[in-house]
Amino acid sequence: MEINNEEKVVRTSNEGVPPKDQDVETGSHNTTLDRALSSRHLQFIAIGGTVGTGLFLGTGGALATAGPVGVLLAFIFIGSVVFSVMTALCEMTAYIPVAGAFGAYASRFVDPTLGFAMGWIYWFSWSLTFALELTAAGLIIQYWTYSVHIGVWITIFWVMFTALNYLPVRWFAEFEMWFSSIKVVTILGFLIFSICVNAGVGDQGYLGFKYWKEGAFAEYLTDGDTGKFLGVLAAVITASFTIAGPDYVSMAAGETVNPRKVLPK
Repeated sequence: MEINNEEKVVRTSNEGVPPKDQDVETGSHNTTLDRALSSRHLQFIAIGGTVGTGLFLGTGGALATAGPVGVLLAFIFIGSVVFSVMTALCEMTAYIPVAGAFGAYASRFVDPTLGFAMGWIYWFSWSLTFALELTAAGLIIQYWTYSVHIGVWITIFWVMFTALNYLPVRWFAEFEMWFSSIKVVTILGFLIFSICVNAGVGDQGYLGFKYWKEGAFAEYLTDGDTGKFLGVLAAVITASFTIAGPDYVSMAAGETVNPRKVLPK
């Protein structure tokens, strides 16, 4: 069948133009996401997501294991690693703000098999973390009462968290923002409380360096410099868990208003 010149022009002009509902960068359809997250939502999601459970439950143990300077070195090391990774991730997220985040970037810039593996590893990691967070919530409540079994608190929080994740993105972002603000206020309150207690508000009076008896580093598992080094390594695990979660922001790129302006902040 012959094709006239006019049909050739139309076919040539439409060649390579993707449908309106198709994501240009990933090549996948992405019509179900609603770009409803604003700058204030992402700011609190970033802060609340980064400060993990390890800050409340693990810092004291890490301090006893590694000593004050050992804990400081562990946090500096993990902080530098997280900063480097997030700087690279921020550039890719601002350039290609799509759903799937680092999984999509691994598939695009390296190989689809790497993106597939990262997606399953991320799912498996947060499946375990979700169970850990539920248990941690129950353990914190048991500081006040043992009359209710911890399984009851785990069930309550499991139902609540699952229900929140079924909400539309705008409502989920509002809940996340207010919960994160409560966490930030609580952390600031703990800092002020600790300073006041150390300054002598409690029954023991001024504390200062009263309980600092083992020096800047604590020995762990063995004696000598090897024990101090192992203490720092043990604190690295706590530090990595404490700062877990800054990748939340990149995951929200596909649902953010004006992501190229908001996400770098």
